[in-house]
Formats: sequence, C-alpha cells, structure tokens
Amino acid sequence: MGDGLVTESITHDWRAALSEERLPLAGAFVVLALALLPLAGPSNYLLHILVLVFVYVSLGQGLNVVVGFAGLLDLGYVAFYAIGAYTYALLSLNAGVSFLPALAAGAALAALFGVILGWPTIRTRGDYLALVTLGFGEIIRLVLRNWVEVTNGPKGLMGLPAPKVLGVSLNTPGHYYYLGLLLGTAALALAWRVKYSAVGQQLAAIRDDEDAATSIGINPVRWKLYAFATGAFVAGAAGVFFASWQTFVSPESFTLGESILILSIVVLGGMGRLWPTVAAAAFLVLLPEVLRGLETYRILVLGIFFVIVVIIQERLRLRRVRLASAPRRAASSTAHARDERTRTRPAAETAEGVGGVLLSLSHVAKSFGGISALKDVSLQVRRGEILGLIGANGAGKTTLFNCIAGALRPDSGEINLLKDGAVLPLHKLPAYKTARTGLVRTFQQPRLFSSLTAGANVELGTRCRNVPKLWEPFWPGKGAGRGEEVAHALRLTGAPPPETAVDGMSFVDQKLTELARALATRPEVILVDEPASGMEIAARASLSRRLRRASREEGITVVVVEHDLSFLSSTCDRLVVLDRGRVAADGPPGDEHVTKTIRQTYHTTWGQDANT
Repeated sequence: MGDGLVTESITHDWRAALSEERLPLAGAFVVLALALLPLAGPSNYLLHILVLVFVYVSLGQGLNVVVGFAGLLDLGYVAFYAIGAYTYALLSLNAGVSFLPALAAGAALAALFGVILGWPTIRTRGDYLALVTLGFGEIIRLVLRNWVEVTNGPKGLMGLPAPKVLGVSLNTPGHYYYLGLLLGTAALALAWRVKYSAVGQQLAAIRDDEDAATSIGINPVRWKLYAFATGAFVAGAAGVFFASWQTFVSPESFTLGESILILSIVVLGGMGRLWPTVAAAAFLVLLPEVLRGLETYRILVLGIFFVIVVIIQERLRLRRVRLASAPRRAASSTAHARDERTRTRPAAETAEGVGGVLLSLSHVAKSFGGISALKDVSLQVRRGEILGLIGANGAGKTTLFNCIAGALRPDSGEINLLKDGAVLPLHKLPAYKTARTGLVRTFQQPRLFSSLTAGANVELGTRCRNVPKLWEPFWPGKGAGRGEEVAHALRLTGAPPPETAVDGMSFVDQKLTELARALATRPEVILVDEPASGMEIAARASLSRRLRRASREEGITVVVVEHDLSFLSSTCDRLVVLDRGRVAADGPPGDEHVTKTIRQTYHTTWGQDANT
C-alpha cells in the first residue's frame, strides 16, 4: 500500500462516521433551517421550548467532551452550569456588567473551577471519580442555598436584566431564540473541533486505555484537565445564557436531577458522538411536552425507550465492526504473504553495529508487600543489540519491564538511559516522560485503543515527541509526513492495513499493530513483552526477522521477554536468565551455561521446558 493511500485512510479514519465527517456542511443546512423558522410565525411557546433545547444541546456537548471523549464520569456537571448562571446574576445586578463581558467571565470562572476540581480528582478512576464529582455538585448547590448574604439563599436572585449586545436589548422570544441557536451551534462546533483534532486523539487514547496511552508519551493529567476545563467552559456559557433568559436563578435549578438529565443526553446519543447527542437533547426536552397528558407513565416510557436505544446502538456497533474488518483480514493476509516473498534479509545476522552501553540497571529491587519480585538486578544493554530476557513465570520479567518503563517505581537501585552524553534517571520518571526520552514498550496482552483503527493507533505513536498544543483544535499544527511514518511502521511489522478495525483483528494482528505503534514513536529502546505468544511457527520466524530488521535498519535497541528459547536464539544477540528476581546467567544464545541455567530454572519452578 502506497504512502498516499495510507495517509488518506488515516485521515478518513480520524473523521470517523461519514455523517459526522460532513458535520460543517450538514450543520450549515440545519442552522439555516432553524434560523428561518421564526419567519414561519411559530408560537412563543414553541420558541420557548426550542430555546430550552438549545440550552441542553450546549450542555450535552460540553459533557460529551468530558464523558464521551475522555471517558471521565462526571455526575456533578450541573455545578459549572450554576457557576455561570450565578456569575451573570451577581455581575449584572451588583456591578452592572453587560452580557458579553459577563458571558466571558462566567465561562472562564466555570473553566477555572473545572481545573480546580480536576486537579485532585482525575487521578481517581471509575466509581471514585463519579463520587467525587457528585460531591462537588452537591457542595456548589449547598453553598448557593446557604450563602444567603450573596446568593439570597433558596429565594434566588430575581429581576436579572435582559442581555444587551452592541447596545441592543435582546428581550423578545425571537431574540432569545437566535441567541440560543448561536450558543448551541458554537458548542457543537467546539466539540467537533476538539474531537477531530490531535487533542481528540489524546483524549480517545486515555478513554480506551490510560496505561497504554502513557506508554507512548501521553500525559493523562494534562488532557483530563483539558477535558474538564473545556466541558466546564461550555456549561458556564450555557449558565450565563440561561440566567439572562429566565431573569431569575435559584439553587433548585441546579440539582442532581439536572446532572442526570444532561448525562442521559450523552448516553442516549452514544457517548462521544455529536449529531446523535443533539437529537437526544431535543428528544429529552420535547418528550415531556408530548407526554404531558401521561404524567404517571412518562418515566416508564422513557425507561423503555432507553433500553431499546442501547440495544440498537450495540447491534449497530457490532455490525460496523464486522463490515469494516472482514475484508481487511483478507487484505492483511495477502499483504503478509507478499511481504514475505519479497524479503531477502536472512533470519540470522551478526550483532554488527552494537555500540556502547545505552541502558544501565544497577541493584534494582522491587517488592509487593512481603513478596520480593526483584532482588538486586543489575545488567547493561548495549546500543543496537537485541537482548532477550527469559525465565519461568514469577521470575520478575514483567515487573522489571514495568520498572524500566516507569509504570512502577523501584524500591531501590537505579535505571539510567545514557543518551547524548547525558544520564537520564528513568527510575525517577513517570511512564509518559520515559516514553518521550525514547524508551517505549509493548504489553503481554496487546493493549490497543479499541475505538480507533490500526492506522489511528499507530498515528498516535508518531505524536510521542510532538505533543499537541492546547490550542490545536483551533490552530492545527503541521501534520505533513505523519502518514508516511505510519505506513513505514505498518510495513516494518507486517501489521494489517491502517483502516482495519481493532475489534475485528486477530490476536496476532493486534500484537503486530501494537509493535508498529511503538516503532512509530521513533524509539531508541523498545521493550517487547512476549511478542511471539499465540503465534504459529511460521509467524514466529517472520516476527524474528522483522525484529532484527528493525534493530539493524532503524538502529533500535530491543529488549525481548519471551519463553520460547528457539525464538530468542534466532532473534537475540544476548540472553539474560532471570530466576526468582535475580540474574542467574548472561551470555550469547547457545552458550552452554546459559542454556543449562534456563532448563534448570524452568524445570525447578514448573517442571517444564523453556520451549513449552
């Protein structure tokens, strides 16, 4: 596959669904139709309902950034909505601030609170994050209810002035309609720009697998804060508009029920999707009006509808995966066969180009409670070599990988990367910073970003040392040449075509794609964890040749953990045997002492041979 085709397919992939890919064009027609609606003479009641729809469209898109894009369950989102509303109320009543400055102040203050909330809480996950955000929402509501001197307590603040823009007072239903339409359109456009940008890629990676994201240099704290701040900004702006429209605010407008309603919009629309979220906001606002005569059964109807929608969404998702993946697997097999026929490099090569020490481990130890996984491990890895680590299960191989890659902090000892005359203490760095130094890893079980295709996964690897700026959605950086890098990494590993869906890949293809993603970071050292597991003999031989090619042609130092002695012997320049957290032997493949130690350790631990 040519580089141009790869670049085109990656661009297509990151535009996701065709309906959302054409969002600006489709959105222009929708906005135009809505802008012309008041000319048809609708009732003020209909305009009022549609303004409410616009408010919830805005809130839904703001929460979509947090929940749908970044995967952060926020149950206190209504707090930012309240902050925006009360900012407008206090500024307009007490300081005479006009609408536009108050809009900017309310949105900015809500974003600031988003950062304040996010900083201590985003290190939590799952239920704990939900509980913290739920508590924050209740705290804000109780402050508004009990700080009577400022907020007037449960009575709220009344008589808020109508918004003025350029000296024109906007106080008719038509004025509010157009202002609400502008707000909803801006929120949708912001969500679209974030989703289909390099920033959106970072958020998607964190949502799918945070540990895998950090392994290729993505800082989860930075981008989670970005998601919280962006979502809060939109909610704050919606709160300012809501307060100016209602001319009244009270704590009872910002209850937990409101947060659940906004979250329902995101869930019903399909988390991370844009147009369906707009439709869900309209549905959940309009349905109560339609069912007003069925007050007793309204919740029951909503519940049944939710169940039906979730079932349909899952079936559609599985159908898209099958359609996207079936032809790709056949194309992938053909590409593998063609690549093998054209390869001329022999399977075994000498360790030419091996240089001085690049990675040094000195007296590394790591314990988990009373269990010592690593005990005084010291070894050196030379530049350009392929080093194999072998040992029975429980020998400490994966723990050693985790310590080197920054996923674990060793209890004692040093791990240093000797780069450009400098000594980089990897044992002091978090995983994402370790990746940016040029040391990346793969995992025992392949950990790909399941919502992205093969090409998009590998493209994320190319951004390891080119971190997107916060303003990337609005002022994109240069992306030229990234498609060629992705194409090269895919060809080097024999991974499936870039448009292949992750959910439809075989286990082996997932392994190869993960390896391609690691190579796309342009590493100096790559830690490969059990790459041959699950592969047939021919596939293992192919992988051995590819690893040697990557090492020799790209100048990459490779450290491989594997149980298959024959695979390591044909791939590696040197073998290190780990036994119960210690280095038991070190030497070239075929060395009598190394081979004997391997067989002894496997037989002693599990009564099995290294090749089994």
